[in-house]
Amino acid sequence: MRISPMIIRRLLLVLAAALALPAATAAEVRLIAGTIPGFCEAKGEDVGGASCALVVEMARRMHYPHKIELMPFIRALETVRLGSNVIMPLGRSKAREKNAQWRVVLLEDEFVLITQKHAEEAIDSLGAVRDKAVGAMRGGIAAEIAHAGGLTRLEEVAEEPLNARKLAAGRIVAWIGAWNSIRQAQRQAGLPVADLRRAAVLQRFAIYLAASRDVPAEELDKWKAALDAMRADGTYRRILAEYDYEVPPSHAKPASAPAASR
Repeated sequence: MRISPMIIRRLLLVLAAALALPAATAAEVRLIAGTIPGFCEAKGEDVGGASCALVVEMARRMHYPHKIELMPFIRALETVRLGSNVIMPLGRSKAREKNAQWRVVLLEDEFVLITQKHAEEAIDSLGAVRDKAVGAMRGGIAAEIAHAGGLTRLEEVAEEPLNARKLAAGRIVAWIGAWNSIRQAQRQAGLPVADLRRAAVLQRFAIYLAASRDVPAEELDKWKAALDAMRADGTYRRILAEYDYEVPPSHAKPASAPAASR
């Protein structure tokens, strides 16, 4: 069967168009974030918080055309685990290690055990609250730490300000969370940060611009280059100051990759 030159030309045009489409969209990742006070949260019609503000500026410098999709934290966690071509700011932990790529470090913070400043009970370790009511965010690293520490009465919530209110009301005796998130959640609950006491530092950790497994390394290198430029020109420090972000002390042990990744 002979195919006419006209049909061949049309087929070649269709093929060329099909090949051009992936080239135009391959580098365009889906940028999402889970709501966590202090790190990623709604700010009017935009997204604020220290880690999301950094990512917004990185995206601006890269001429990324879309806004961050802000969603409940658990949903965002599942989206990056199951999604295709997805990136999001996310704390790195052993439990999450295999579900994402970890190439771009945004921030460091500490997970701490918090009590009321004038609590009657002397609490200075996880062991002191093993059989007591303790709050943590559902699906977060704080819950991982609590479970690993053998806490038997962990009360997990969907939003950190609930922990602030429960601690103030005496419904929990302690709260585990990232220090900067705890500070912001306390404010969102209308409570003074001065009412809190850092009973123990449990773990230092890093927040990454995590990526689903299918995001090309070359794409992540571009995001890292944007962040490096922000560090060099002072934008990084300015954003952290704008959000009153408390960086862990330099004498603290630096965050490292989980043992499973080594």
